[in-house]
Amino acid sequence: MMILVPTDFSPQAQIALDFACEIALQSEAELLLYHCVENLPQGWTEWPDREKDKDPAQRKIMQEVGEKMQKISVKASNRGIRNQTLISTGDFFKSLSEVMEKHPIDLTIMGTHGISGKQEYFIGSNTQKVIRRVHGNILVVKEHVDKISFKKVLFASDLGQEEKQAFHAFLLFLRFFDTEEIHILTIDTPGFFSQPRVLVAELQKEFSQMAAGYDCTTHFIRNFTIEGGIRKFSEDLGVDLIGISNYQKHPIKRIFSGSNVEMLANHAATPVLSLDNPGN
Repeated sequence: MMILVPTDFSPQAQIALDFACEIALQSEAELLLYHCVENLPQGWTEWPDREKDKDPAQRKIMQEVGEKMQKISVKASNRGIRNQTLISTGDFFKSLSEVMEKHPIDLTIMGTHGISGKQEYFIGSNTQKVIRRVHGNILVVKEHVDKISFKKVLFASDLGQEEKQAFHAFLLFLRFFDTEEIHILTIDTPGFFSQPRVLVAELQKEFSQMAAGYDCTTHFIRNFTIEGGIRKFSEDLGVDLIGISNYQKHPIKRIFSGSNVEMLANHAATPVLSLDNPGN
């Protein structure tokens, strides 16, 4: 497994990096440590040396970034974690998309900014763009942990056929951890047509059968919003991880799906795994 860890060297990025290291130790994954220097031209790293030498300030920026990345890499290596570093320039989102196209990324881990004095979080614009527009599995984390434990997890789903692919990817991720309980949650909101409860129960049964070997429980609750329902339920239950599908082929549906995932990642204190790589 290869884990992409974008970093801007902020405290939030450090939390994501620490989280990634713990996952790598438990899963024997390799880390791709990535930084984008946005105040340098796109493709600067591929310029010939004579062009780079025209601006010593740009050279210095890249040298400083390289030294920071090297320190991160050495720390990971000293813990026995396989890793490589990658530095690009220009637009973050464009560069990140290119990185994910060129490398076999299984998971991307990103951090958030805590809002002081409030039990909610603010994910930066880069994280928002990644969740909404990048096809890939993205784990959004908020707080530092000394040891990762996903004993009790939640998978929120509307039970569509494509959701089974996301749930399968969720189960593949969990195989590296000490998971005991899986809770499958479906939200009934007043603004959308609700499926009959008996049909929901049958569909949830199909999902629970996929999770053979776990203590699996299904839940069907009402709430005014999908995000609000998931967040309240996860807080009441005290889960360690929330999984949710963000896979939509249709662009309009993807906007609505991405919005729900963004809000959930924005407000939930629990790590959120956005699943958008059905091919895995």
